[in-house]
Amino acid sequence: MNGTHQMGGMRVLIVEDEPACRDALKTMLMMRGASVATASDAEQALRSFSPSDFDAILADIRLPGMNGLSLLRDIRSRYPDFPVILMTGYSSVSSAVDALKLGADDYLVKPIHDHDKLLDTLWSSIERHRLILRNKSLQEQLRSSEEKYRALFENAGDMIIVVLLNPDGGPAAILEANRSACSAIGLDRDRLRDRPFADLLPPLRRKDTEAFLRASASGAESYETFFVSASGDLFPVELRVERLILEGKPMAIVVARDISERIRMEQDLAEANERDRQHLGREIHDALCQDLTSVTILAASLQKRLASEKSQSLADAAMIHQISKRAVAFCKHLCAGLFPAEMESEGLVAALESLARETSHMFGVSCEASIDRDAVPRTRASSLHAYRIVQEAVGNAIKHGGATRIEIRLARRSDGLSVLTVRDNGRGFGAVPQDGKHLGLKIMSYRARVMGGSLTVENGEGGGASISCIWP
Repeated sequence: MNGTHQMGGMRVLIVEDEPACRDALKTMLMMRGASVATASDAEQALRSFSPSDFDAILADIRLPGMNGLSLLRDIRSRYPDFPVILMTGYSSVSSAVDALKLGADDYLVKPIHDHDKLLDTLWSSIERHRLILRNKSLQEQLRSSEEKYRALFENAGDMIIVVLLNPDGGPAAILEANRSACSAIGLDRDRLRDRPFADLLPPLRRKDTEAFLRASASGAESYETFFVSASGDLFPVELRVERLILEGKPMAIVVARDISERIRMEQDLAEANERDRQHLGREIHDALCQDLTSVTILAASLQKRLASEKSQSLADAAMIHQISKRAVAFCKHLCAGLFPAEMESEGLVAALESLARETSHMFGVSCEASIDRDAVPRTRASSLHAYRIVQEAVGNAIKHGGATRIEIRLARRSDGLSVLTVRDNGRGFGAVPQDGKHLGLKIMSYRARVMGGSLTVENGEGGGASISCIWP
């Protein structure tokens, strides 16, 4: 401190019963730019005092009636941080100690010849008080902000889970969860805290979901998986992740949305589309196929009659017969794709075996099916999804991969999971665009998720490609 502080804009209340001292202090402070009010005793000072009108009080300890220590005590009881500086004409250690114990900002001995020290003391006390007020304001803003965001966090319709990511690649741990998450999962906040995030996931989805938490660009993409409630029920969720570093620790804010209703609507739409496909397949089978079969029979009869007559039109009749036979075969193949009759009468095993035979016959490739009946999905809807996955994979292998050998395998693993695999000897997935739409991968992945499983796509070590669907 060097006493060069300007007091411009600062407002000081001087409480001094000696007029000469009071006027001298007032003059000196006003010359430095301060706004000054005076009082001759403590009672007058209290009547005129308001913390919004002044920045500091400069008071003598020895006053008529209520003394300076009592004034200090009164001010401190109502305004604990307001700057109060006491003065006395007696340099007493005990009075200084009493003043400081009561919370005086400083203690000066009269007569005050060192004006720089007085100015430094006032300026420091006022700045300290302003800093305290700013800190309190910031703390209040912080509390208000925390309360606002806590309210948003707690009342969000989506599940919000804060997890601590293990930098060594170990399991992520739950740090906090909002009300929606606790309600959906069926556990209170205390039982969710410190629990591995993987506990919320079915075993089949743990590895991939935790990999998404660590690898996805923050908020850039979503990931569909399942949560497991406390009662053991599965429900589908869509995850979005925001990663951040707090106190040097990697964390992730996981926003999970229950998409049960969306999945139900998608299933309804898929079932409606399936009904339309089956209806179209029946119509083609019952009308077009029958007519084409009749044309084939008539062409064969015409070919025989023209042969006996040695007609020049025999070659044309033979060509009509061959074209109609091919049209009937293609029509039946189309019907089988739209409406796998075996699914209705004999189930998934017969439908996959029939698909393998039809593929071999229609496209001249080797297509074999090895089916474990114990691995067949429990519901007809899941069986139909499994059939459509194989149908799409086989079509991709022939159309895009140029495969000549295809293997369809359905088996039950030792851990109780069912695995459906379509493997081929084609060009693999590096040879064609993998945009999802071109290969139908998005549709296959969707069907796998609806079954409660997952889809993996790989290139074979010796060439070709492999598509696998795993479900519980």
